[in-house]
Amino acid sequence: MEGCCGLAVVLKERKPAISKVEEYMLLEEEGRRRAADRDSLPVGDEDFLGRLEVAAEEIGVDLYQEGFEEESKFADNVLFLSFVAASRARDCLTRGLRRGVCPVAVKVGDKWFDPFTLDEYIAEVALLDALDENSKRFVNRRCTYLKGEISPYTWSAFLNDLTSCYHTLLDFYRDVKVQWRKEGKCLWRELV
Repeated sequence: MEGCCGLAVVLKERKPAISKVEEYMLLEEEGRRRAADRDSLPVGDEDFLGRLEVAAEEIGVDLYQEGFEEESKFADNVLFLSFVAASRARDCLTRGLRRGVCPVAVKVGDKWFDPFTLDEYIAEVALLDALDENSKRFVNRRCTYLKGEISPYTWSAFLNDLTSCYHTLLDFYRDVKVQWRKEGKCLWRELV
C-alpha cells in the first residue's frame, strides 16, 4: 500500500503547473458555463463569484503595480460587482429559481426595477453601467451584451454580462503579461 501512495505523490508532482493567467482563463470558462446553464439552480454561483472577486483583485493589484492605474479601476469594478452580486445569487437559490428564470431587474419604460423590492436602484445594473463606461475608456467598446436588451434581466443574462466584462479585463491583462521569445526566425508569444 505504501508504494501506491508514493506513486500518487510522484504523479501529482509531475502534473504541469498552470500559470495564474491560465487559472484566470479557466474561471472565465466556468462563468460562461454557468451563464449557459439556464435550467439549473444557481448552486455554487456564490462560491464562483467569490473566486472571481479574488481573481479581479489580483489582476487589479498587478495592473496597478505595472503602471496601469485606470485599468486597475476596471478590475476593482469587476471585484465589487462580484461581491454585490453574491447576495442576488443567494436570493435566487433560496427562492428555488433557476438561472434563466430568476430576475435581477425588470425594465419598465426607461427605468429598471428590482423585481423583489420594486426599488428603482439596482446595484448590479448600476455597477454594470460603470463597467461599460470603463470598458469604453480603455478598449473603446462596452463589455455587456444583454443588459438593456432583455427584460426581465435574468441571473443567467447577468452572469453572461459579468463574465464578458471579466473577459475584457482578462484580454487586456494577458496583453500586459505577454512576453516574446525568439527562436531562430520564429517569434513565440508566451504568457508570464
